[in-house]
Amino acid sequence: MNRVRGLTVALAALALAATALAGWVAPAARWPARLGLLFLLPMAAGAIASILLPRSAKRLGSSARVLGTSRYPGLLAIAIAFDLGAIGAGYALGWTTFTYGEQTLEAWKLFAVPLALPFTIAVATLGAEWALHARLWEVAKRASSTEAASLVAVGTGALLALPAIAPGFAIVDRHYVASALAIAILREVTALRLFRTGGLFVAGAYRGVLIAFEGFGIADWYSFYFPMANYVSSAPAFYALRALGPAAALALVLVATRARTVEA
Repeated sequence: MNRVRGLTVALAALALAATALAGWVAPAARWPARLGLLFLLPMAAGAIASILLPRSAKRLGSSARVLGTSRYPGLLAIAIAFDLGAIGAGYALGWTTFTYGEQTLEAWKLFAVPLALPFTIAVATLGAEWALHARLWEVAKRASSTEAASLVAVGTGALLALPAIAPGFAIVDRHYVASALAIAILREVTALRLFRTGGLFVAGAYRGVLIAFEGFGIADWYSFYFPMANYVSSAPAFYALRALGPAAALALVLVATRARTVEA
C-alpha cells in the first residue's frame, strides 16, 4: 500500500506543479507549453508509474491484451459523440457561440485532429492509462479493494486534468471550472470502466480521441488549450448542459458493458 500511496502522491505533485507552471507561461511560450501539456505530462505520468510501480515479469502485458476490441469502435464513437454533442446542443439553444482559435492550427482546417490522433492515442495509452489504471488502479485493487482503488484512480486522473482547466489555479469563471471538473471526473470513470472491460488500448483510444479534439480541434475559451476553434458562453445553463454530455457517455458505456468485467 505504501507504493500505491507513493505513486498517488507523485502523480498529484506532478499535476499541481504543471498547474502552477501553466499559470506562469509567457504569452509567447503558450503554444509549446500547450504541446507539453498534451504530450509530456501524460508520458511523465507513465514514466513515474513504471519507476515507482514496476510490473513483474509474471504479470507483464496482462493489461495490454486486447479484449474483444471488435465490439468497441462503435461504442467509443457514440460515447464520444454524446460527450462532445453537448457543445452542438448548446449552440443550437443559443447558449454558446464559436470563435477563432490558434491560427497555425486553423490553417490545417479539418486535418488537424486526424493528424494528431495517432500521437494523442499513443500518449493516452502509454502515459495516462498505463499510469492511472495499469499501474495505480491494478496495484491499489490488489492491496485494498476495487472501490478504494477506483476512487484513487479517478481522483488522481481528474487532478491531472487541472492544468488545462485552471492554469495557475486561477478560477476565471466558476461555472466553467465546476463543469470542467465534473467532466474530468466523469471521463475518468468512463475510462476506468473501458479499461476494466476492454483493456488498455480501448481505454487509451477513448482518452486519446478526446485529447485530440480538445487539444487540436475545439475547446472552451477558458481552457488552457487554444486549438483550431473555441466556444465561449456566459450562460450557466450551458455549463450544466456541457457536463451532461460526458454523463450520458458514461451511462451508455455502463449499460453497454454491464455483462463484461475483465480484471487484469
